[in-house]
Amino acid sequence: MMVPRSESSPQDIFEAFIQLEEQSCDLLKRAYALEHQLDSALSPLVQRRKAELQRLQGRLAAADDEQQHTGRMKELERDNAESRQHIETLTAALARAEGMLAELEGRRRRGWRRYFSPYRASRQRK
Repeated sequence: MMVPRSESSPQDIFEAFIQLEEQSCDLLKRAYALEHQLDSALSPLVQRRKAELQRLQGRLAAADDEQQHTGRMKELERDNAESRQHIETLTAALARAEGMLAELEGRRRRGWRRYFSPYRASRQRK
């Protein structure tokens, strides 16, 4: 609101400044009201939303951990099954080896007697 110099008086200028001051005060009042609204209503809402977001992120991380643990558990179960199968194979091989050793020991004992029986018989006759 510019008033030409020729028509402006000190009273007009003073009223213009007063009017600008009132507008500035109204603007400050609205700004303070908005700031109060932000502080009183929106800030707690934002904080609640942040807390909810953190909670959901925690649940998501826990679900990811659980999924990783489940995957690792399945992998360990597969390894365990493979190990058990390997143990069964080794146990069967050990049983076969023990059977063979027993058979060889029996043959050795029978063969020993067969070779040395005539010698014993001849010594006993003397």
